[in-house]
Formats: sequence, structure tokens, C-alpha cells
Amino acid sequence: MSQILVPKVTLPQGRQRLIVTELSVTLPFMEDKQPLLDAFAKRVNLVCDRLGIPPAGKNRQAELGNRFGVSQKAARKWLVGEGFPDTAISIRMAIDARVSYDWLMTGRGQMEVTDYSSDSEDDGLAVRRVVFPGDGKDPIGVYGKDLDELRQTLESALHVIEKAARK
Repeated sequence: MSQILVPKVTLPQGRQRLIVTELSVTLPFMEDKQPLLDAFAKRVNLVCDRLGIPPAGKNRQAELGNRFGVSQKAARKWLVGEGFPDTAISIRMAIDARVSYDWLMTGRGQMEVTDYSSDSEDDGLAVRRVVFPGDGKDPIGVYGKDLDELRQTLESALHVIEKAARK
């Protein structure tokens, strides 16, 4: 069974705690994701409507890209079901549109969110790239407590993934 893990890790400003914000996994039973992408595209278009972004054919791709700091090409992929945004962008999109992150990403649960607190503990997260050399050595640029916490987080994530793969 092939597994590809691509973790994205954030380090909140002024804190020593690492948070894995995205863990992409490719498993054989997840190969056909087009229906998920198509459904996500419909929800992104609803979010655009809520945010007052012009309709398709009236600069929607460029406006969406500008709003979330990505290229028009990246925004087009979300709108037509060719890709998902990074987790940080998805979170910001949900907050700005006042919709549930779970609803935005999966279509499950309530769409509406009544309160996203502006003094959330996760505001101001800074993305920190971690490079894994691939030769079994420690990741580059992570040391001490950060490295220990990264190992624990990735081991926990791997455990969850392996458990899901056995089902």
C-alpha cells in the first residue's frame, strides 16, 4: 500500500508548540477524488457569492485569488474542481465567509457559523516549512523541543492514518 505524507506545520508566534495543519495522505481507496473536488468547487462558489466576489465571467477567479493571496490560476482550480487550497487559506476562507470549516471542506454539518471570535488563539499563525532530507536524518531547521514535538505529532498522525487504512 502506498502512503505519501506531506505535513505542513505551523508555529504560533511567541509559542513553542508545533501544530500540524495539514497532512495529505494518498491511499489506494482514495484515488478517485473528483467527486470531492466537484462538490468543493460548488461550495467555494457559494462562498464567493457570500463574500460579494463577482460571478463567473466577471473576474471571479482574479478577485478570489487576490482576496486570498494566490494566483488566478490557483483560484480557478478551486472554482472548477481541479484542486483544494492550502489549509491556512481554507480556514481564512471559512472565517471570512462565516461558514463552518468542516462544511467548506467536506459538505458535512451546518453551513452557517454564528461566531468566529476575533481574538482566537490561532490568529497570527506563521507557516514554518520543515525540510525532510529523505535519508532518515532529522528534518532541517528544527531542533530541541520543537523536534521532539514534531516527532510526537507526526507519529500520532501516522498512527491515525494507519488505523484508518486498516478499516
